[in-house]
Amino acid sequence: MTMWIPTIAADAGPIYLAIADALEADIGSGTLAQGDRLPPQRELAYQLGVTLGTVTRAYGEAERRRLVRGETGRGTYVASRTRVVSPLIPQEDAPEGCDLARNFAYPHLNPSLGEGLTRMAGTAGIDRLNGFVPSEGLRAHRETGVLVFKDYGLDADPARVAVTCGAQHGIQVTCQALFRSGDAIAVDRFTYPSIFTSLAGLGLKAVPVPALTREDGGFGAMDPEALARAVGSHGIKGVFLMPNMQNPTTHTMSVG
Repeated sequence: MTMWIPTIAADAGPIYLAIADALEADIGSGTLAQGDRLPPQRELAYQLGVTLGTVTRAYGEAERRRLVRGETGRGTYVASRTRVVSPLIPQEDAPEGCDLARNFAYPHLNPSLGEGLTRMAGTAGIDRLNGFVPSEGLRAHRETGVLVFKDYGLDADPARVAVTCGAQHGIQVTCQALFRSGDAIAVDRFTYPSIFTSLAGLGLKAVPVPALTREDGGFGAMDPEALARAVGSHGIKGVFLMPNMQNPTTHTMSVG
């Protein structure tokens, strides 16, 4: 155990914050190292002449700042300064390269964000976005959606187009519009994880359907025969597919 006693100035403000600040400063200076065990709260309170509650709040604040970690029955220790980051989250300072473990887009292929924001700033009526808008989105945006649909050979009426807050919201709205609680929805056995949250929240049942196996052993599209069996046994009301860059297998369905 490290006999750490912080120096608290008389005009340091709330004592518990002063203790946390002193702890942060001593960790930064190297006085306290990773893994050092701090004095028990009751002992530190006695040494400083403060209440136990003050030290408890100070340790709690230090833990909130990720300076320390508490271990039940063992004490409080200086935490590692290296933050453990999920491998599924891209690193800001990671070297450029092709990471085949994740299907992230390539940022360097995106158009210039600065140029796009500059053009957007000069758009007529841009201030309209600062206020509340209809739940289905502004008409100008829905008309833009119609143009996108035309690229796929679809004719749409702007009055029947809704702007959603991303794909997850779009999936949620579509399921609410098309299905009723208790309906069964066929999904790939390996599929977009968040679809299960959307379906469960609406009382819909997800029915996993196996995929075809390619000659190289990889996953193909959803097996149509297995889907037919699922329709017969579960009364499938809808099918959730990702025909392009399927998540997580990255498979793209053929045209035929």
